[in-house]
Amino acid sequence: MKNTFSIPETLWSTALLVRSAEQHLLKLFEQGKINGTIHTCIGQELVGATIAEYAYSKGDFIVSNHRGHGHFLSCFPNLLSEFFAELTSKQSAICGGHGGSQHLYIDGFLSNGILGSTAPIACGIAYAKKQKKHNNIVTLFLGDGAFGEGVIYEAMNLAQVYKLPLYIICESNNISQSTVTSTVQTGSLTRRAEGFGLATFESSTNELEMHIETTKEAASLARTNTPVFHLIHTQRLHSHSKGDDTRSEKELKALWRKESFK
Repeated sequence: MKNTFSIPETLWSTALLVRSAEQHLLKLFEQGKINGTIHTCIGQELVGATIAEYAYSKGDFIVSNHRGHGHFLSCFPNLLSEFFAELTSKQSAICGGHGGSQHLYIDGFLSNGILGSTAPIACGIAYAKKQKKHNNIVTLFLGDGAFGEGVIYEAMNLAQVYKLPLYIICESNNISQSTVTSTVQTGSLTRRAEGFGLATFESSTNELEMHIETTKEAASLARTNTPVFHLIHTQRLHSHSKGDDTRSEKELKALWRKESFK
């Protein structure tokens, strides 16, 4: 990537925090200190970091998913200790140790392990935000593998009908668990969103300066009670969950070479 000097140091610091945290989580899992499972966002850290830097303000709400560590830590780095306490089942943690990796909740953040299920919830929160007239937005994180779920399209329709301050982000990493997305999905995701009248944007974390500007524009528009869909091309560098990765070593090495954040 060129002209990295123009990228704020805080953005890199946030991405590094997320990557370091998740690498440590994988070690803790191997040691048997974490129950359940772990879905890392290694390779996708700059999505959450960019939102935290350019799109998130006090009073906004983040609705995340099973791969949400990066979203949480980017926006709430001050809760790093509480985050680790939650994933290691401590009673003093964010959710008393009951939520674990996929089900985190604080004021301003909610995650759920069922990808796509949070779309109507995000609409409801966005409706409440609009009624309060505080100029806040709700950012909903989805993955490209979620677009076989009808509830997402229902949420897009409602967002447009009620003109909600909803910022929908699709992190497109081209692999749905262990299935190559292109083998089960056709057409354009942005055109699907356009079909409901949503404003659409598209960028890549590997073209970071353009991605930053796109994020700024998309979030700003969402604050005018215009529902927005933002397709972000990125790469998942680790397995879906621990070790279920069917991609070849050659393909993974190519992805590691391609990413912006090392």
